[in-house]
Amino acid sequence: MKPDTRIYFNLHKRLFSVQQRTDRGWRVVEHSDTVQLSDVRFTVSEAGRERVLREQCKNVHAYIYGNRGLDDTVRSDVYEATYNPYKCSTFVLRENGEPLHTARLVRCTLRSTSSGIFAPRIECYQPNYHLLNNPNRTPQYETR
Repeated sequence: MKPDTRIYFNLHKRLFSVQQRTDRGWRVVEHSDTVQLSDVRFTVSEAGRERVLREQCKNVHAYIYGNRGLDDTVRSDVYEATYNPYKCSTFVLRENGEPLHTARLVRCTLRSTSSGIFAPRIECYQPNYHLLNNPNRTPQYETR
């Protein structure tokens, strides 16, 4: 099943931009400080990342694809994820730097840093579950 939602962190609004798939492509439908998705895939456009490195100017090139509607069940297997185009080419788990491509559930929220600036926080539940269950299977999503 193709994901119906994709999100990215909007640096100008300091919120997550939520896009929905339409017959005319992806359209922003809301800006939110909290977004929850299931059956998630993390994607980074390598061309966009290279443009950031070359021009030293940020652009939207990293998305989290998934489906809206996450249950609020408390889980103990939470991992925090991050993405920094200057340090790595994929989303990674914050605790050990391992690449992150899929997760069963994701909750994106804003957290206050020591400087008072709100920064994105990505919490993952069962990261890379598709690959853990079947290492030969790679989920295929359209990423236009």
